[in-house]
Amino acid sequence: MLWSFEKGATPIEAESKEQPTEIEYSQEVMEILDHPQFNKSDKMRELYDAGITKPAEIAKLTNSHYSFVYTVLSKYRHKQKSSE
Repeated sequence: MLWSFEKGATPIEAESKEQPTEIEYSQEVMEILDHPQFNKSDKMRELYDAGITKPAEIAKLTNSHYSFVYTVLSKYRHKQKSSE
């Protein structure tokens, strides 16, 4: 339920017509998420290498805070650049 406030008016209830969309992930992504020997940071790096580059999406998949994912990926990208 969304509320819209107009200048000097009372709250007006508005309905959202957008339905949440479910994203289907590849078998590779599902295997990464289910891998018993990967910790969360390993999973984040593997998901990034598998093509999921948005920290927000990885955060949802791994049930982690955005800032944690961002930090892991930033360090990983920096390490990749310095090893080239």
